[in-house]
Amino acid sequence: MKKFLIKAIASVALFLLFFCTGQVFSQNGNPFLTHFKLPTGISNQNWGFVQGENGLMYILNRKGIYSFDGLQWENMGISGRPIAIAYSDKLFYCSDKGVGYIERTSEGGIHQHLIIETKGNNYFYKFNTIQNGLLVVSPLTICRINTENNISVDTLYHESRPEVFISDFFQLNDEMYHVKNRALIYLNKPDGGYEMLAGLPMSEDMTFSFIHGSRAYFGSTSNRLYCFDGNKLRLFTINDQQYLNASILNGGKSVNDSTFALSTLNGGILLINAFNGATINMLNYFNGLPDDEVMALGMDKDGGLWISHGMGISRADLRLPIKSFESYPGLKGAILSCIECNGVLYVGCSEGLFYLAEIRDYKAKDIIVKPQVQIVDAPATQIERLQQPQSTVEEKKKNFIARLFSRQSDKVADDEDGDGSAMVVPLQKKSEIPLQKKRIYELQSISHSYKQISGVKGKVRNLIIYDGSVFAATNLGLFEVKEEKATLVSPGFNITFIEPNEANRTQLLIGTDERALIATKGAKGWHYTELLTVDNQQIVSMVGLGNDSYVVSTEFDVIYIAKDEKNKFQSRIITSIGAEFGSPVVRKVNGKIKIFTSGPVFDFDPNTDGLVVDTSFDADQNNGIYFSQSGITWLNSRNRCICLSAYGEELFSNTNYLSLFDNPNYINFSGDGELLLVNAFNQLYKLSVKESEASERTVTLFLRGVTGKSGIRLDPKKIELNYADNSLVITMSAPSFLKEGATHYQYRISGLTNRWSAMTTNPVFEFPYFPPGQYTISIRAMDVLGNNSETLNLPFEIKPPFWQTLWFYGLCAIFVMIIFFLIVAIRERNLRREKEILEQKVKERTKTIEEQKEVLKQQRDDLVRYNEEILQQKEEIEAQRDEIETQR
Repeated sequence: MKKFLIKAIASVALFLLFFCTGQVFSQNGNPFLTHFKLPTGISNQNWGFVQGENGLMYILNRKGIYSFDGLQWENMGISGRPIAIAYSDKLFYCSDKGVGYIERTSEGGIHQHLIIETKGNNYFYKFNTIQNGLLVVSPLTICRINTENNISVDTLYHESRPEVFISDFFQLNDEMYHVKNRALIYLNKPDGGYEMLAGLPMSEDMTFSFIHGSRAYFGSTSNRLYCFDGNKLRLFTINDQQYLNASILNGGKSVNDSTFALSTLNGGILLINAFNGATINMLNYFNGLPDDEVMALGMDKDGGLWISHGMGISRADLRLPIKSFESYPGLKGAILSCIECNGVLYVGCSEGLFYLAEIRDYKAKDIIVKPQVQIVDAPATQIERLQQPQSTVEEKKKNFIARLFSRQSDKVADDEDGDGSAMVVPLQKKSEIPLQKKRIYELQSISHSYKQISGVKGKVRNLIIYDGSVFAATNLGLFEVKEEKATLVSPGFNITFIEPNEANRTQLLIGTDERALIATKGAKGWHYTELLTVDNQQIVSMVGLGNDSYVVSTEFDVIYIAKDEKNKFQSRIITSIGAEFGSPVVRKVNGKIKIFTSGPVFDFDPNTDGLVVDTSFDADQNNGIYFSQSGITWLNSRNRCICLSAYGEELFSNTNYLSLFDNPNYINFSGDGELLLVNAFNQLYKLSVKESEASERTVTLFLRGVTGKSGIRLDPKKIELNYADNSLVITMSAPSFLKEGATHYQYRISGLTNRWSAMTTNPVFEFPYFPPGQYTISIRAMDVLGNNSETLNLPFEIKPPFWQTLWFYGLCAIFVMIIFFLIVAIRERNLRREKEILEQKVKERTKTIEEQKEVLKQQRDDLVRYNEEILQQKEEIEAQRDEIETQR
């Protein structure tokens, strides 16, 4: 707590110094800032940034090296204490163990290779990128790392003298230079030799360096900045040198062709014009930076300035056409509304109305004009640095090495040259042209601050422009603002709604907590006509239809108002839908009257009093409606703002930028692609987007890794899983840093479904089950601005169980055939056997029959014989009878 109070007091002092010393700069808003949360376990000391080819940011942290894509953090897991990082086809690092690089396996794992081993305290501490490789330096050695084919290391320079050590090196205009003893600049020659060119005064040491264009810049222990063009070292004049003296200069970074950034220990960042030293902008605690203690700066390919501070990491996007305006001093209370009129920004707050004023301060100044002088190659007094006692050099080297692992700032020397004049650092010949004085009147400062408009009281809920004047609608009445003064024109009104009538521009539609009014300005003042009185409800919105008819919405009802035959206003409730869908809002869109709710959107026909659901709006995705001016409605649908105009014209096409803001509650469109926005976090932004300034950015989508059911990493080039391990976890990444965690992903599985999934911000897709088969997962990403990546296709196969394979089916078929043939064979054998048995039985029966036939035949013959005998006997008897009868 004590540390926080000390830093807060220091920040306030710096702020007052900046705005009171005549060194204030012109600001047209502050850059758009994004703040990132550090994961648990990571140190808040981040010492460097570098971006890889796939868009990932690699962050040099006190506890290790981490990759970051805007949402996901990954510890690269290097061994040893990290010192520096660079990227050249691969991620290279310096640690107390040596120099190495990190390589990704085909499965997405991390493998380290150590290519230079540290010996003693000769720690390598800095990289420089060159064609086909890197340069890396230690206090004694400069090496080249070739990365074109196989990685190899060559030693370019080695320092053997004990009285010097290499404290920095850099590439400039295809030449290599190094700095010795933190003060002397040497040119490295192709033959391995070196030449001393320049150095700092005896009282100063170099603390950091950076390259901007064709020049190298060096910070010193006296908080001054020096510029080196390859031959001469000069003091670079910073207009706000006093601010740097009080803030402690500790770093720099080239931002674009005309701008570089300077970081400080307790004053945030200054963006400096590289041509004249003027301050373009300042980023500190007072305008959105969480902490003024800046430890490191970095840049990404989209022009984002990465800032490491005591509270974590922030990113300032200097290319976005978005500026914030809430940080200027003077505002009181919560920001509720805003409007721009005749180039003046008006801001309505809970404690009154304010406007942004520009304060110019012109000041007479005597400057020193120094004619061109000849500079010797090796200043004699700089050689004295090489003649310092060995103990002094050793102590300086020891402190230099200690700073590699702590990054503590040097003790700052007093400013010995505060006149701001140009200074040639190398000692010159004694015969110089006399110095000349010149008095000029220069613009010393341009500051902005909010000033309160007297006369406006209460909460300024809305601001409109009517008849060339700004009108402020408050809870205490309506105020007209002219020339920084306000006049109360409608006292006693708690205004909840105000807009010019689109159907009759001479009227103002005014809603209060219980009444709906028409205000008309005449020669004798304002005239008010009451349209409607409601009990215990507020007027939410009003629309004029023409012919003295109106549609008004309250918190619960939608009411139609028109004149009757007696020329009196009569009202009737069209519908009461507020209880079901929340407060209805009546707006004119595309020439029609629409009623917006938290659910469906209705079309209203005043001729029939009919309500028809407008199916062109997604009832489930309408998350909010914003209206502050006539003819324009903003609808938050599917997490994106849509601009709807009264008559269908396209007013603001680049609405994708609005997705950057959470919880907007006030939007004002001023034309020509400009709008003002206030969100629930008391922030005020201005968007200046021209038609030609599209929000297109490259979105790079890549695969981080694929794991199976057992958690083992899989090779994405050939994913084959068996039926028992038929689940996948796919981790994607599409680096985007405008807003943390705002990248959306969706997938489609060919072979299972042809529909794309719903968008999600979760880059990890878990598929618990796939039936056997061959599939292709198609994945795509969309950033917060609506830019889409290319589709990434991931084919894979789930092998079926053995009982669902062709060979198993073949074996089964063969087995069935064998069984069939066996059955047939057994059947045939049984049939043959049965046939034989049958034949035997037939034979036996035939034999029996034959025997019986013979018996019967014998019996027949016997019977015939018996019959013959009987006939013979009969004949004999008859003969005897006849004989007897004859005898009678």
